[in-house]
Amino acid sequence: MHQSVLLHSARTQGLREADDFTQLAFQRGCRYYMPPDWKPARQLTASLSPEGLAIALLHPCLPYNPQRIRIAAAMVSAPDLKPQHLAHLALQERAADVLRFIAEAGHRCEPDHSFWSELLPYLPEIRTPLPLGVMPHPSRFTAMTGRPGPGQRELKQTWIRPVTV
Repeated sequence: MHQSVLLHSARTQGLREADDFTQLAFQRGCRYYMPPDWKPARQLTASLSPEGLAIALLHPCLPYNPQRIRIAAAMVSAPDLKPQHLAHLALQERAADVLRFIAEAGHRCEPDHSFWSELLPYLPEIRTPLPLGVMPHPSRFTAMTGRPGPGQRELKQTWIRPVTV
């Protein structure tokens, strides 16, 4: 059985449940997905790295939750993340396929953003396609304008990122 170094470290910092990772992401600026009436169950002070938090949100040992995957996609694009460290953690924690899916979506949405082109070479190609319907549609990682109006050619997509707090 896979022993997760990341989840063990998180447990020693008081992060015991999957919802703790979501709450920590909200505390670290991932407000887009935060319910308007959200109140933290308790204040978390974990020193989990930004890369560690992103991969913990994607961890395959946690119960499936597409909302947590969307939050992870936002956290993956937080400022100051190191692509090589992020990829290393994803490989170590068996979350590389999911991270690759997110990185490819990010690269399609923002082809000129250097983060995605730096991250992708560190991740292996997905060997076995992810089951249909398991991953959120890539559009769920972005905010979009409404229908194009007169004079507009297309929808504008913006990758959702945490706000700096």
